[in-house]
Amino acid sequence: MLLANLSSCGERQDTLPIEKTASVGFAQPHSNLYENTSEGIEVKVHLTVPASKAGSIDIHVIDDQPTHRFRTEPPLDERGKLTLPVALGSTEVSFKVLPVDDHLYNGNQETTFQIRNLTGELVKGSNLFTSILLIDNELTGSLRYFETEGFGFHRQNYEYSHLGHLNKMGWVSIRNQTTEGEYRYIYDDFERIIRIDGEPGNHRQIFFYEGGKLKRTERMDSSGVLEFDEYHVGDDGILTGIQHHRRMPDGTTAMNGYTVFTYFSSGSVHTITTYAFEWPATYVVTKKITYSDYQQKTNPLPYFQGIPGLVFQPALPQKMVIEEHGTTFTYRFEYAFTDSDNVRQRRTLGPSGVETTNYYYY
Repeated sequence: MLLANLSSCGERQDTLPIEKTASVGFAQPHSNLYENTSEGIEVKVHLTVPASKAGSIDIHVIDDQPTHRFRTEPPLDERGKLTLPVALGSTEVSFKVLPVDDHLYNGNQETTFQIRNLTGELVKGSNLFTSILLIDNELTGSLRYFETEGFGFHRQNYEYSHLGHLNKMGWVSIRNQTTEGEYRYIYDDFERIIRIDGEPGNHRQIFFYEGGKLKRTERMDSSGVLEFDEYHVGDDGILTGIQHHRRMPDGTTAMNGYTVFTYFSSGSVHTITTYAFEWPATYVVTKKITYSDYQQKTNPLPYFQGIPGLVFQPALPQKMVIEEHGTTFTYRFEYAFTDSDNVRQRRTLGPSGVETTNYYYY
């Protein structure tokens, strides 16, 4: 019995210290907030043990955004700070973040909050920062960029104005060497494209309208000669033809050729046939493109030659045949889609092999 007692007394008893001071930290390191939600989100701050006395927690916004598209309850002061009172015995406090829906394409905005000053019997714990991503619902689903690989690499990325118009398109291509540039898009008060400026090379294309429809575009070629196209657009907004002109050195103009479009009843282009002038006074077909087997899903790039508003292919073709210089090339397109039904991937199967394009969205 004595030995048993001695053995018992010799055992080490490990006990954890009782935590008496509450450590504070955000419950989540990151949250998403959609701009068009009216209820907002609750940002919680946890205390590891009940507060032993009343106190407060100061929380600061620590980003460099000139303006924020949200408000908080309690409100932020002019220094970007809000204070949360902590009552005796509390284990959690919180504040609300409510979005301000401006109905504009402003893009997503990320804001970070930091726990700074504490009063009462409180100490800083882990998770002293939390970030909130304000998701612009107007921009959600718009094409952000795509990347094509197979015979080299090509990427195009897209930025939009506050009204949702394409504002800038940047591109980079890598084959034997790397080339890159960008196009900027300028609109009039009627939200119509009036100019596209391109770099490198200081390219400029100017757009003219008549009766509310695109009538003409002008641009300078690499030698400084004016080239202009005259567009034939129906009352339904469908592009049916383009006449291609060039101003000669003597000041006269000549029509180099023209392009004719035909469509399916769904509104997507069926054929694009290009004619070129051949001496002495005739026009011959130099190229014909035929699209078919359309899949009635939204095409993220529906515009002819990337001209905003000039829709010619709202759906997705699954077959394209190019006839040029006496040779016929046939291409097949295979698509994969996101859960939102946006095109996620396109595989192009052609005479030279397979090319893959991946699409990414805001």
